[in-house]
This record gives sequence, C-alpha cells and structure tokens, in this order.
Amino acid sequence: LTYSNGANEGGGWHLLANPFPSPIDGATFISDNAPVDGYYVLDNNNSKYVNSSEVLASGTIDVGQSFWVLIPSAGTVTFNTTQISATSGTFVREDDIALQGTVGLRISQEDGRSGQTYVRMHEEGLPEYQFGLDVYYRPATDASNPEVWSVADGDFELLFNAMGDIESTTVVPLNVRSGSEGTVTLEWDSSFPMPEGICALIEDLETGNVEALGGDPMVVALEANTVYADRFQLTFMNTPVFESSVSHCGGGVIHFNGDESELWNINWSTVSGDLDGTGCASGLESGDYVLEAINDFTQCQVHSTMSIPEVCLGDFNLNGGRDITDLLILLVGLQPTNELAANEFLATDCDCDGAMTTSDLLLFLPYFGTGCN
Repeated sequence: LTYSNGANEGGGWHLLANPFPSPIDGATFISDNAPVDGYYVLDNNNSKYVNSSEVLASGTIDVGQSFWVLIPSAGTVTFNTTQISATSGTFVREDDIALQGTVGLRISQEDGRSGQTYVRMHEEGLPEYQFGLDVYYRPATDASNPEVWSVADGDFELLFNAMGDIESTTVVPLNVRSGSEGTVTLEWDSSFPMPEGICALIEDLETGNVEALGGDPMVVALEANTVYADRFQLTFMNTPVFESSVSHCGGGVIHFNGDESELWNINWSTVSGDLDGTGCASGLESGDYVLEAINDFTQCQVHSTMSIPEVCLGDFNLNGGRDITDLLILLVGLQPTNELAANEFLATDCDCDGAMTTSDLLLFLPYFGTGCN
C-alpha cells in the first residue's frame, strides 16, 4: 500500500494510519521510507504527542492507529507486510465510557469527490474547543473537493466536534465549501449509527429546506468553489426509543416508547426482508429486525435494529436454562404481592392459557434444572 504526496504539494506534515489488521514495527516503517526519520504518536496518558525517537515513545503502531510524519519533499510513503509485528502498541486509545455516540454528515458532488464532518455526544463535551475531544478541520489541498465542517464557540473550525452530551446538544453551526461542480449533496454518514434517543436534521437557513439524516439527502445548488458560512446547521431533537420484550407464549413484541410516540409512523421488517409490517409488532419469531420510525411533522427519523431471542418454556430470565431464579419468578407470579398484579407476570404463563395457575407450576417442574437445548 502506497500513500502519495503529490508532486505539486511539496513537503509537510501528514496524518497517516496503519492500514493492516495487525500492528507494524515503527523502526521498520522508518527504514522503508527514507527520508522519513521519525513519527509522532499520541500518548494517551499525558494527552501529548511523542516523537518516535523519545524513550517513552511506542515502537509499535497498532491496528488502525494514526500517527504524524514529516515528509520533507514530494514523494511516497509505503506500507508493506515486512513491517508487520506481533508486538502490541502502548498508546492505543481506550474505550471512552463517556462517549454516547457520533453523528456523521457527508458532503459530495456528482463526480464522487466528497468530505465529511462529525458531532460527538460526550458527557464532558463543551461548546468551546477541548483538546482530546475535538479535532481541528484542515482544508483539502485540492479545492475541487466539496467540504463541510462545524464551528465551535470562539470560531474554532472542527472536523470532530464534541459540543456536549446527548441531552444538551441541540444546534451545531456548519460551514460548507462547494467544490468544482457547485451543486452538493448533504446526507447522513451511515458508518456511524445514530445514537439512540435522538434524531438529526440538516437545515438550509437561506431556503428553509430541512431534511432528516437517514432520510432523503439534501441537494443544494451553490456557486462553485465558494465558502458558505452561517447558512447550514445540524439540529438535534429527542425521540422515543425502540424496546423489545419476549415470552414463551406471546413471542417477541417491539414497542416504541417515549413522549408523543403516537405521532410517529413505524415500519419494521426482518433483516432478510421476507416479513414486514407497520406499527408496533407482536408475536414475532426469533431473529433480527430492522426498524424505522418517521415523524411527518418534524421530519425526524429513527432507525434501529433489534434481535428477538428464542425463548423456551420456563426460561423467564432468558439465560438459556430453567433454574432457581425462574422458579422464584414463577412462584411470585402465582402469589402476587399487593404491589404487583397477577397480569404483570403473564410472561410466566407456561401453558399459554392467559392466566397464572398451579398448572403453570406443574408444567414447569419437569424442566427445572435443565437447559433449553
């Protein structure tokens, strides 16, 4: 694999990433790519970049890890299998439990040239720029490419914008640069699933045109090679969420729960497409389902996938067997307390007659202590 630094671009700093599904040895990469004499990687422990020549620097570049190299003049950088290493790196970014999800927006023109920007829902996010959470936007060297980026407080131009948590992120201002063709298409980057409980709208404040991400793309006729500031924005809104339940007698049920859920039109289908329907679904067989909800008033859209597990008789806690926990659940259902009504335990209706009786217990006992298989 070869990365080319165009003959008309000259030298400079370039952000690369390990393209192999395995780590590579940093020293071998350097020796294969003279006159590159080093690279910079992010030390997550100190939130700073470290040169490969430093003692603390990782000598291994891990799977998918990005790093900076300085290329003094036009040329190429090559990755090859001789650089593959069995050693793991030490600067790989760990999972961020405060990250609630990412929304991607893609811009393109008819000849295939494209760009993208991202908004991250993060519990520690703020409207202003934050090192480690936000990533600066850098314009493409080829002005023929259309580009889109967000603007944070203080006029920081960002490729990744962690503006706030999922509850507080409402409006994200965007700048758009049209490419060589002028007309651009703005649409959802589906490589990042929409975080649960929100929808996003792309709005053209000049024309009033609004499109939901995940729905029809927005096509806008612009002047070629022109920057448009304060015209476009992403607007985020809260939505109901899909939830599921399953029982031995009733099969799977998919609900759409939340405020004003009755205002949404719901479509669902199996992943294979051999079964579909509208509205909340019940009596579903085990399998994977694709779900969509559309609000015609706000134009918001919600997309989700759900798995309905296979349930066997007596496995009330869905752990694959009939154990003491299942027996206790059944006994509570047979003798509900003052706080719990009997109809709240219909999932323990073993004989599927719609009532909780001792016959359910008698049907359960022969299976007690056995697995579902």
